[in-house]
Amino acid sequence: MSDHSPDDDRALVDATLAVFGPEGELAKARPGYRHRASQCTLAERIAATIAADGTLIAEAGTGIGKTFAYLVPALLSGKRVLISTGTRQLQDQLFQRDLESVRTALGVSVQTAVLKGRANYVCPLHLARNLTDGRFKDPATPGKLRVIERFAAVDPIGDRAACTSLSEEDPVWQLATSTRDNCLGQDCPELRQCPLMKARQRAQKADVLVVNHHLFCADLALKGDAIGEFLPDASVLIFDEAHQLPDTATDFFGESVSTRQLIAFGRDALRAGIGDAAGGADWRACYAALELGAKRLRLALPEGSHRLGAEALRALPAGPDGTLEEAVTTIAEALAGLVQALTAHAERSADLERCRLRAIELRTRLDRWATALWGDAQGQEQDPGQEQTILWGQTGDHHAALQATPLSVAARFAEQRGLQRGSWIFVSATLAIGDDLRHFSEAIGLPDAERLTLPSPFDYASQAGLWLAAGVGPTQAQDFPERVAARVWPLVARNRGRAFVLCTTLRATRLISAHFKSAASAGGAADAVTVLTQGDAPRHELLKRFRETPAAVLVGSAGFWEGVDVVGNQLSLVVIDKLPFAPPDDPIQKARGRAIERAGGSAFGELSLPAAAMALKQGAGRLIRSERDRGLLVICDDRLISRSYGRQLLAAMPPFRRVESLEEALACLPESD
Repeated sequence: MSDHSPDDDRALVDATLAVFGPEGELAKARPGYRHRASQCTLAERIAATIAADGTLIAEAGTGIGKTFAYLVPALLSGKRVLISTGTRQLQDQLFQRDLESVRTALGVSVQTAVLKGRANYVCPLHLARNLTDGRFKDPATPGKLRVIERFAAVDPIGDRAACTSLSEEDPVWQLATSTRDNCLGQDCPELRQCPLMKARQRAQKADVLVVNHHLFCADLALKGDAIGEFLPDASVLIFDEAHQLPDTATDFFGESVSTRQLIAFGRDALRAGIGDAAGGADWRACYAALELGAKRLRLALPEGSHRLGAEALRALPAGPDGTLEEAVTTIAEALAGLVQALTAHAERSADLERCRLRAIELRTRLDRWATALWGDAQGQEQDPGQEQTILWGQTGDHHAALQATPLSVAARFAEQRGLQRGSWIFVSATLAIGDDLRHFSEAIGLPDAERLTLPSPFDYASQAGLWLAAGVGPTQAQDFPERVAARVWPLVARNRGRAFVLCTTLRATRLISAHFKSAASAGGAADAVTVLTQGDAPRHELLKRFRETPAAVLVGSAGFWEGVDVVGNQLSLVVIDKLPFAPPDDPIQKARGRAIERAGGSAFGELSLPAAAMALKQGAGRLIRSERDRGLLVICDDRLISRSYGRQLLAAMPPFRRVESLEEALACLPESD
């Protein structure tokens, strides 16, 4: 019989509420602290969930203070806590600022740590190898590697986010870090100096560990593969920015074989073969065969960036180097040759053995994908009516990937929740459709979880206006982006920039940006607005420029709809070009839609509409970030007015004050500081 009692539950709740009280630790430690009823409600429910080892899904509107609401009861609980956030940037903010602030205020003695994916830590072995052996197309690469070498020599953590001399998005980091495939693990000669190993050791000792969703899902994927996990067990799991979790899990619970993987593996096998078994095989010929297969794969798929479903892949005509099936056969034969050569000499070194295992894994994945798409020797392919895995292909200008994605991740989360004791808590500012959290709870397989929605304390009706800029034209028209740009430029110019334009496609981003640059140039020095465009610089650099430039407009797509926090008049105008529906031919959306309709549901009502509502809510949420913010949201999509589902989408957004004309919209814009 458990020693746990209702009094234990109440003790943590009472202690939590006392911290948030007018005489509590937060009020004493933080000048200007304000008591917020909604923050206390959230903290109380989280404390009760932790004490009872329960499951809670909570939407906490912007401005409630959800981070402190979960940190206080988590730290007071005395239990081991794992917090998963949406991005590495949020990880750093949580670990370096918020967690330390709460720990200091409470005066608790807990050991904290942050752990990121291996690609964030310098790998001494691969850095040294590439400095010695590398031949690079870009002449700047050796110099950048030397920058990383100097950084690693003085920084004991080895986290690339701390390297101020080089952008953490620079592709050169791929040459200074390891992957799961090429890491030698316990056999690595640099193991004692490995920043990743040291970070994992700190994580194992921590009372409170901060990770991100990518790492958490990677750990779950490893558990499913029976390879073993690298995250420590925790009694309290808290998922911040939880709305991102289903999509992140979808990526990690699938499989892929890409041209980049093949080339990277081929280079590692070539280096290991020449270094450790020089006369054992014609390693250069083995690499050339694999490189040829990767090239044929890319040429068998359409030019440009595409996501192609199984039907489209089967219907592809032959490319300049043959069919897709012939390209896959070429890769399979090259991998088989490498498996044979590596197996013959694997005992000579850990590198060769690791390459052997990688070759087998790539060949196995490729065979599974090909069998599911074209069938086995008896012609038995996956029944579309029973599909649990979505087969598709992805292309870019210079790469291609064959993907297998789970139809749903709900069962995986439900299974893990059933296996683990303790509490699971999901929080975000955008989880509900209206006040309904079922869409999210079902997506993660926890339909019976306790649910809570708390609206934002901001007075949206007085702080901001919403203008539905009708009459821009049909969203599918080729010139729609230029029409959007022409319609909103007077607002951007009048506001002296201080604006985000959030687009649903990269094409619209480019065209709207070009129109703005032309208009800004024609306007003269007095009306000059700096136009910042996604792709011109890394995301964090663009945001830095935006915050520091007095009159700037930032035009971007997916990466700027969420996770961006600009407080004050510097961002007082947000424009959304059109409703963020997923492309109708997206293979994952199509497959999930078919499954919903087979079960008698509506793919649009149960999948497309909720996803668009969530994304729209995220984009609109960029505008008002504090009680003092003022501004205007503009949406240039007539469907919000003309279609019946427009009301549902508007109801999911913050309750901005509706304005009906350009003149009223202009009046919503605050004066320059």
